[in-house]
Amino acid sequence: MKKLKAGRSRRQLKKGGNFVPLAQALKQITAPVGPLGLASLHASTVALEKGNAQDDSTYTGIENQLASFTAERDALVAQILPLLAAAEDDGTPIPDSAADSLIQQAANLLSRVQAYASGLQQ
Repeated sequence: MKKLKAGRSRRQLKKGGNFVPLAQALKQITAPVGPLGLASLHASTVALEKGNAQDDSTYTGIENQLASFTAERDALVAQILPLLAAAEDDGTPIPDSAADSLIQQAANLLSRVQAYASGLQQ
């Protein structure tokens, strides 16, 4: 990590503004053993258990939905990372509207993935 500019300490940066809530939202949707990762793992496990040589339509459907969620997550991460990097590297404030929107999008994605995974029967 680069040193913070303008004499701002990490503590000052992380105490103020939207850095910590946005970083927490990022972690929830990217951590392999975080809530989104675990829900995806459950769905993928169900897909593997339901697929068979004669009919893999259930497997394919679940995996396609997971790929769609992954693409959505990746697009969201691509918006969040530059904001966090700029805040940490340069002390650039994260606008409230951007942070609120991204945090809400992350929460919505997480909620949809968890609902999808919990709706699958093993």
